[in-house]
Amino acid sequence: MRVASLALLALSVALSGLTACDDDPTNPPQQTATLRVINAVTGTSNVVVLHNGTILPAPPVSFRATSACAEIPAGSRTLTFRAGADTLTTASFNFEAGKQYTAVIADDLPGTGHIAAVFSDDVTVAAGSNALRLINATATAGDVHVRAPGGPFQIASGNLAPFGMYTDPGAGHAFVQRATNQTDVLLYDVGQTTNLRGSLSLTNTMPTSRVATIVFFDPGTPAGPTSLLAARCD
Repeated sequence: MRVASLALLALSVALSGLTACDDDPTNPPQQTATLRVINAVTGTSNVVVLHNGTILPAPPVSFRATSACAEIPAGSRTLTFRAGADTLTTASFNFEAGKQYTAVIADDLPGTGHIAAVFSDDVTVAAGSNALRLINATATAGDVHVRAPGGPFQIASGNLAPFGMYTDPGAGHAFVQRATNQTDVLLYDVGQTTNLRGSLSLTNTMPTSRVATIVFFDPGTPAGPTSLLAARCD
C-alpha cells in the first residue's frame, strides 16, 4: 500500500507540473487596449493605421468617418497613418491594457501636412450627464454650444481653435460634461449665434456609456456631413 501511495503521489506531482507549463509565466497572453480612429483629412478615402509596422485590424477609414473598434497591444506604440502608399503622419502613445482610446488625424493648418493625436477615453461620467470631447476640424475657430432643443445658447467650448492649428492637440480637448437633456450640439463663428456652421443631435445617438467624441468639419467639395459622433469603444 505504501508503494502504491508513493506512486500516486509521484503521478500527482507530474500532472501538476504539466499544468504549470500550460500557464508559463515567461510567456503571458498579450494584453491589449481598444482604439477607434477618426479621419478628418480632406479628400482621403483609404486611411489605414499601422502600429510598429502592423496594420490595425480595422477597414480603411474615409474622410468624415470613424473606424470600427480594434485591439492594439498595450504599451508604448507608434501609430503610422497611411493613405495608400503615402505616409501622412505619425503619433506615439502609451496604451494601457483594458482601456479605450480615440485617435484623430486631420489637416495641419496652416500648411499642407497632417497632424494626429491619441486621446484616452477614460473618464468618470457625472450622474445625469454626457461626457463630450469636442473637436473643430474646420479651417477656422468657432464657439460650440450644447443646449436643450430650443433652449438658451450655452457655450461648452468657446473660441475652439481648429484641430490642425494645435502644436500638440493631444494636450487639449478634455471632456466637457453636460446634462443629458442638452442634446443639441451647435457650431457658430466666435461670438455669434447666427449662420450655423455645423450641428449634431445627441438624441438616439449617444452610447449607453454616455461618452463620445464629436468632430465638426467644413462642408467641403463635394459637400458632405459637417459633424460626426464617435462613441467610446465599450
